[in-house]
Amino acid sequence: MLGLYQTVSVDIDQIHELTSIVREARQQIFADDVVTLPSRVEKDLKLKSKPLSQCKKCQEWGHHDSKNCDKFKEKEKQRLALKLQSLLHS
Repeated sequence: MLGLYQTVSVDIDQIHELTSIVREARQQIFADDVVTLPSRVEKDLKLKSKPLSQCKKCQEWGHHDSKNCDKFKEKEKQRLALKLQSLLHS
């Protein structure tokens, strides 16, 4: 039984040693390539520095275009809701 315990403890020690080697290697590899995500404030500052453009759907000047125009989406939702109501009432 003692021989089995020694074998298992040696295997565990080897596993711990290999794990620490892998951990150190990862730290060395990825230490220089740390990517930080911009904060909300940094995003807002970057957005404010961009020039305004005119949306072709709502004709408003801002930081959106026709692909992601919220006003047009709201108008579209209202139009669909009215259409649905008229279909339900008829």
